[in-house]
Amino acid sequence: MDRAQARDGAIIRAAKAPRAAIALLALSLMPACSAVSGYQIAAQPPSPLPTHVDFNSPPLTSRWLNGVALPSMTDLSSWQAKTGEHPAIIAMFARFGAPLPTVGITQALMAEAVPLVQLDPSGTSLSAISSGKFDRQLRGYAAELRALDDPVLLSFGHEMNGVWYSWGCQQARPAAFRAAWRHIHDSISAPNVSWVWTINDIWQGDPCPLRPWYPGSAYVDWVGIDGYLRGSIGTFHAAFGRTLAALHRVARGKPAILAETGVSWGPAWAARLNNLYRGAHRAGLHGIVYFDSVTSNGDYRPDTHPAGLREFRKTLSKWN
Repeated sequence: MDRAQARDGAIIRAAKAPRAAIALLALSLMPACSAVSGYQIAAQPPSPLPTHVDFNSPPLTSRWLNGVALPSMTDLSSWQAKTGEHPAIIAMFARFGAPLPTVGITQALMAEAVPLVQLDPSGTSLSAISSGKFDRQLRGYAAELRALDDPVLLSFGHEMNGVWYSWGCQQARPAAFRAAWRHIHDSISAPNVSWVWTINDIWQGDPCPLRPWYPGSAYVDWVGIDGYLRGSIGTFHAAFGRTLAALHRVARGKPAILAETGVSWGPAWAARLNNLYRGAHRAGLHGIVYFDSVTSNGDYRPDTHPAGLREFRKTLSKWN
């Protein structure tokens, strides 16, 4: 539920980013497969489905994308210098109806990363979107994104299965969310845009089932999962096991990434960090977007302590 702040900017035509295009293309061509303890997300799963997948077995996919969500794009060079990592995905947030964060998008593309834009309808009626009241803005978005001619990952109303946002569970109707998503999707229809349905991880007793919020297979290219290792949640399986099982039933065939995640600083930080990356690999996910910030729920920055930064670099090197 933590996230970086949105950064809006002026319209700038993006320079070409061949490596980013190749990375996205390579991932889009891979078989979508994710398996953990008896569930799979796969277009054509093996028959019969395995009842257990060993977390110590080799990863089910060979292509991996490390990404980051930064407080600001001005922090990118510092992140690269500290971690030694050139992110393949850079996440950013924007308010639906406002200008796209094209400065940040351009900076990400120039850094040879694929921008992941989380477009959230803060203070905006979902029915107003689906009824066409924001079509002028959508035409503008479509023109700007097409003009980039480089890959962009676009998400709308992230974490809608949580209860904390106006567009989500217990505050909006799933049918209204689906209608708004589909209208945005059809209005933009830029060939360089891939659509990411970004959900929050599911916990025991969660009152918000996923299926009613799913826009439909024709409207979703990837699945993004937000969730953290913090407090009593210390392993990948504890954080994401229920979620992946649900996705097997709802969004089979869609490649998945952790679109926003981190490990809060505290005891056994290095072990929990390694478990997060190992678990994501063993589950057949395609990447992790690490949340480099501090919030009221925890400090996720890997450079909080020198030992933490060393362990982060080691983990990225091991699981890259």
